[in-house]
Amino acid sequence: MSSVIGKRVNGRTYYYLVESARVGGRPRIAEQRYLGSADEIGAAMAGAGGVPQHTRHLAFGDVAAVWSTLERLRLARTIDELVGPRKSKVSIGTYFALAVAQRATAPEATLEQWWAGSAADRFVRPRPAADAVTDDAFWRAVRKLTPSQMERI
Repeated sequence: MSSVIGKRVNGRTYYYLVESARVGGRPRIAEQRYLGSADEIGAAMAGAGGVPQHTRHLAFGDVAAVWSTLERLRLARTIDELVGPRKSKVSIGTYFALAVAQRATAPEATLEQWWAGSAADRFVRPRPAADAVTDDAFWRAVRKLTPSQMERI
């Protein structure tokens, strides 16, 4: 069921188009889309609303599902505990988790292409700098591991 709801924030009302569904027998908002303030909606209806100059489409759902699974498995933490502390921008455990997520969701892309074209930066904490998420950086980190550490991983 679709409806429009208003939310007051700092004395202004903002409107959303919501889809409701029953979850566990109770009504819940299943989807929500921002419409704008009354002034913004009025301007759009009058044809004064601007058209976006560009859009950016990011892979989201598959990346979120894989990253959530990796976090539940504690992959990065477990690898970091096995390897021990290192002085680097990105931990080896995080690199492995990023590589797994990239290969699971976009195996044809390089790590840096995947990072730039997905919403992964919204999930990974601490968030690595974009220039640290590259295939070269991943392999440099992996080459520093001993055979014993690789076996334990």
